[in-house]
Amino acid sequence: MAEETKEKVDAGDDAASARGYERSKIVFPYGDLDDAVSVAKAIYNNSGAQADFDQLVEWMKHENVDSGAFRVKVAAARIFGLASVDGKKVTLLQLGHDTQDPKSESRARALAFLKVPLYKKVFETYRGRPLPDDKGLEKVMESFGVASKQTNRARQTFQRSAEQAKVFNDKKDRLVLPAGVSLDSTTPSNGEKGRKMEIPAIQPSGEVNPLLASLIEELPATGEWTRDEHDLWMRLFQRTMDKLYKVKE
Repeated sequence: MAEETKEKVDAGDDAASARGYERSKIVFPYGDLDDAVSVAKAIYNNSGAQADFDQLVEWMKHENVDSGAFRVKVAAARIFGLASVDGKKVTLLQLGHDTQDPKSESRARALAFLKVPLYKKVFETYRGRPLPDDKGLEKVMESFGVASKQTNRARQTFQRSAEQAKVFNDKKDRLVLPAGVSLDSTTPSNGEKGRKMEIPAIQPSGEVNPLLASLIEELPATGEWTRDEHDLWMRLFQRTMDKLYKVKE
């Protein structure tokens, strides 16, 4: 059964809805995985954690915040689980940070691919067997909830993203996850806020830097987390400290 959502698919879906087009009932991006990663890269290289739309549009060299291309990329970053969007503020999530680390980029891209409800549904349906041809795949996507007039675009973006995530086999007719990645590796993107930790009241000597504050908020709500989550947080913390503070020799 198609995964239904009240969430907007992306900037392009707003225009489609305004013209009375059929809305899709399963989430997918109009931008591909590289579009999403470009948002993560801009935030990572300029602030490390967060950006307002007006900052991000400048860093990404788009004309203005109303640019359709800009909004499609930001929506893609959210749908692929690389960033959260709250109003006009974009915050880099751990998976977004991981796409910028050469040691974890390959795994992060595969996990981001599986974050997309439509792509995960296709993977689960054709796990271990060939995908249908282009027209057949579009029919399948329509049966999953993609609006009939959006199936061509959904299929093309899916195929580009699969290539960029390196989850295609050599013939590009099967989805194969890289070593160390499985469906069990994924966690619901809407669970990010539930994992945040209650921070005890303290009196710091000065204002806490927002980069450090955002990292603290990503700590788990309990004293348990996976080894991968622990190691990733420690790497992010170390990089943030190196960015913010110089060590006296």
